[in-house]
Amino acid sequence: MTRRGFIKGLLGVILAGFFAATYGFFVEPALRLRVKKWRIKRDDWTAPPLRIALLADLHAGKPFPDLDRMRKIVTRTNALDADLVLLLGDYAAGHAFTSESVDIADLAPVLAELKAKHGVFAILGNHDWWDDPEAQRRRADQTILLRRWWQTAYRYCPTKR
Repeated sequence: MTRRGFIKGLLGVILAGFFAATYGFFVEPALRLRVKKWRIKRDDWTAPPLRIALLADLHAGKPFPDLDRMRKIVTRTNALDADLVLLLGDYAAGHAFTSESVDIADLAPVLAELKAKHGVFAILGNHDWWDDPEAQRRRADQTILLRRWWQTAYRYCPTKR
């Protein structure tokens, strides 16, 4: 291997890393809203087909999914006319690249607009626990995120009481 070949290879690795990071931290979260559809067929399933929408790892906070982006996600999800909507945690942005967090009291009414025939169900993710040191200390009970979520969601969705 020559010195020139080594430098070309090193430059290629650096450029590949730069482009992968640009895609992963800008293009994918800020510009693309991808809907992936799967059909799962079981021979022993006799009920009508069930359409489920899954939303995971929202990490709401600027510069990526701010409240306007969340509204688009909710609108797109509702347009799918799913029978069931599942929210799989990590609502708050806890990563180092967040320039401005979205308060859960602001996010909850946006997510409360999600609609599904059989309901909308949510669980907490690991980041939702990491951002609440008091809940970690108690090792039980609801996180502040969950308490504020329910207070806000019920205020905006009286039909869910």
